[in-house]
Amino acid sequence: AAAVLLAVLAFLVSRSAALNGGRPAYTLDDAYIHLAMARNAVEHGQLGVNPGEFSAASSSPLWSALLVASVGLVGDQEGIPLFWAALSAVGCLWLVNRFYLARGLRAPGRLAACLAVLYAAPLPALVSTGMEHATHLFFLLLLLARGFDLLQPGARGSISRTCGAAFMATGFRYE
Repeated sequence: AAAVLLAVLAFLVSRSAALNGGRPAYTLDDAYIHLAMARNAVEHGQLGVNPGEFSAASSSPLWSALLVASVGLVGDQEGIPLFWAALSAVGCLWLVNRFYLARGLRAPGRLAACLAVLYAAPLPALVSTGMEHATHLFFLLLLLARGFDLLQPGARGSISRTCGAAFMATGFRYE
């Protein structure tokens, strides 16, 4: 399922680049706004769209923090949001596979579950926005899996890890 996702993303990015003078484009301008905020935070010490001005233009504090850290480490690269969104989408598929593997579902069933998440979410569309939605979904799935584990007889799960997943899910998208 991850290979299907990455193949679809490679097609979308290459097609987008072909239609935009060699540079792929995000499907929403929010990715560019977040990148501008991250760049201004790194260069001017203020999280905002305009240099030196704070603005609360994000509903995702942890996504903004992740982009600030990334721009600080690798510079102002337009592909940063795409990288994190794609990594998160692959992580979603990994979590779904892991969840069903722990419950004894065989490989064909796990593949079907992952493909269902791939298309029902829909992960390629979420990644193409360059926004936090795939990362939010990753932590929501993690929260659900941890909560499910807590409800099982013998409670294999950890309340602190479940709360951590809830914090991360909310931090990546609080609306």
